[in-house]
Amino acid sequence: MPTTKTTKTKLNKYAPCKRVKSPMSCKLLYKMLTDIFDGDGQVVLSQREISGTLGISPSTVSRGMKKLKKSRLIYAIPQYDDCGKRMPNMYKMRNKPPSDGTDRAADKSP
Repeated sequence: MPTTKTTKTKLNKYAPCKRVKSPMSCKLLYKMLTDIFDGDGQVVLSQREISGTLGISPSTVSRGMKKLKKSRLIYAIPQYDDCGKRMPNMYKMRNKPPSDGTDRAADKSP
C-alpha cells in the first residue's frame, strides 16, 4: 500500500529527529523537547520530570541532554530562586525546527 499524502505530512513532524546522531532515547528526548518548547523556543523543566514523563532513567536523560548540548541542538541556562537555591534549568533550542518538517542548518546562538 503506497504512502498517502496525509501520512507523509504526519511523518514530516519527526524529520528534525534525523539531526540527532544518538540512540533512540536521545531522539525521543529531543522530540519531546521540540513539542513542549514555547513560542520562544524555551522551557524550564527538571530532568526528574523528563525522566518520569518518558519512563527512562535519570542517568539516560542526563546523558541525552549532554549529547543534545554537545550536538549544539539545545543549550541549558542554570536557574536560581531568590535565595540562590538551584532550580530546574531553562533549556533553549538553538534552532527551532520548522513545523513543516524541513530541516535547517543550526544557528550560531550561544
